[in-house]
Amino acid sequence: HILSRVENLLISCFPGPGIEKKTKFGKFYNPPLSPPFLGPGEKNRGYDEWCRARDAHTPFKYNTRYQEDDPMFSILVPVCDPPPDWLQECIGSVKSQNFGQWELILSDDGSKMKHVLPILEKAESSDPRIRFIENKECNGISSATNRAAEKARGEYLVFLDHDDILDAYALTAFAQAIKENKKNGPVDILYADEDCFDHDRTRLFPSLKPEYSPDLLLATNYIHHPVAIRRDLFIRLKGLRSMYDGSQDHDLLLRAEEICNQIVHIPDVLYHMRKHPGSLSADPKAKPEAHKRDRLLIAETMKRRGISGTVFPAPEGYPGHSVVKRRMPDNISVSVLIIPDGSSDINEASGYWKDCHCLTGQYDTPVAKQVNELVQKAEGDILIIASSEIRPMDGWKEAIVPHILRDDIGLVTGKISYHDKKLFSCGLTLAAASVSGRWHHRWPSSDAGFGGWLAVDHEVSAVPWQFMGIRRSLFLENGLFDTGFRFKGFEIDLALRLSSQLKLRHLAIPCARVTFVKGYPKDTFDKWDANDLTLLWTRWGLNLSKGDPYLNPNFSLLNEDVRMIDKKENDLRLRGCFTAYDAYTAHLLYERFH
Repeated sequence: HILSRVENLLISCFPGPGIEKKTKFGKFYNPPLSPPFLGPGEKNRGYDEWCRARDAHTPFKYNTRYQEDDPMFSILVPVCDPPPDWLQECIGSVKSQNFGQWELILSDDGSKMKHVLPILEKAESSDPRIRFIENKECNGISSATNRAAEKARGEYLVFLDHDDILDAYALTAFAQAIKENKKNGPVDILYADEDCFDHDRTRLFPSLKPEYSPDLLLATNYIHHPVAIRRDLFIRLKGLRSMYDGSQDHDLLLRAEEICNQIVHIPDVLYHMRKHPGSLSADPKAKPEAHKRDRLLIAETMKRRGISGTVFPAPEGYPGHSVVKRRMPDNISVSVLIIPDGSSDINEASGYWKDCHCLTGQYDTPVAKQVNELVQKAEGDILIIASSEIRPMDGWKEAIVPHILRDDIGLVTGKISYHDKKLFSCGLTLAAASVSGRWHHRWPSSDAGFGGWLAVDHEVSAVPWQFMGIRRSLFLENGLFDTGFRFKGFEIDLALRLSSQLKLRHLAIPCARVTFVKGYPKDTFDKWDANDLTLLWTRWGLNLSKGDPYLNPNFSLLNEDVRMIDKKENDLRLRGCFTAYDAYTAHLLYERFH
């Protein structure tokens, strides 16, 4: 046990690139040439194992010592007739925080059950940091929360439902993140990951979230719980709006992101939702009226932001998720650059891209070079780069073009399926399956994916060249593809240039559907050419070593499946190596960390 604690301390003190060559335990480590053996938790995607490893490591992760500059948190709990044990556990989770600068404001919303008020009064008398507000009438969750906020004294407000539990390290994690990110300006909103638990305390359904993703947030409230927001920002926004009860937190976040400075994500499960009949955690379809209000507030947000378009439920039917279809502008010309990529007749492929100016490449020429040559002949405002094996489905153009035209967007792709209706790609994930992977690869293409994100517009770090859209002017002004990449890596290089240098985001639009006409011969990732891999790592090694901002770091990067990171993979990451499972990448990392 003592040795385990010492090892954790060493990892904390010498993470990854911080390990110098002379460090003793560094010389005993060599990058593996094959993925480590997976534990039994793989059977249930590894969440049980992850929880045990997380609980063992958390005491070393957060600084729980009091500091004078610690912010104060006001935890707001609207209360309306919860069972007594649920309410007591909720209050107890706040009192058990490993952080002292908090106050708990319990705002009763006209509870009728006789046990509620005595529990609230007892809680208030047990700790001077706890206050209780009584209200004779039930006015809804927004009203009750706003009343609590009026009494708050903390710098940040934290929302907690009366039947849920706050993780013991939640406030510690929030305080630490605020201090770490102050150099970038004031932190206005913080959020973290969450999960559910059932009647016997089994932890289920982890919601592991990406970094701040504006397009995903417009489509669905992926942030959900837990959230901490600056009190002065909450006051400036005039609090929650009762007209959107049930989706009031989504409405608040959409209004807040328009005026706030910085939104920070903490990749740790710090909130636990109780799964019970009638709750959204048990049945996402339990509150259809809330989903209708959510679409109304999205439409209002679009109008406020000057976005023309419509909102409708996600086609895969994932409750609470919406598709935002932007209006297709008039008189926009599209050029499709068709790259020979198989046995299909390239001239026949041109006939499927209706109302587009099509240009075809040549066989036996590197893709990057073909595209750069064809761009010079293109006439369209919009460029679509496509494999000759791809066939577009109805509506692709109306779905993807409005996003390509946006000033804040660089590259756009759609949902690419195989002919057998399995998923090829809906964007690329950096550092997965070596250098970049296709998360959810070979899942049913109609599946909404983890969190339902594959059914709605969402941010990605890169897109596959087999179906890629970009403004012609943007492509020309930023150097085209780098032909130094002969076989692979040119699309990742372009994506990283646009995001790092121009701060542009890249999108996957699932409603823009295309499919391979037959079995795609290049659907497996061949070994990287040594020169391509070296060029990519030399240029973008720092970015790649950080992983993908839109893939939660608690997910595994070993392959393209969806599962939790296990202890062995986590140990590799902490030592600076996490994706090196082909010989070339292992060689590069060996040279770096030997």
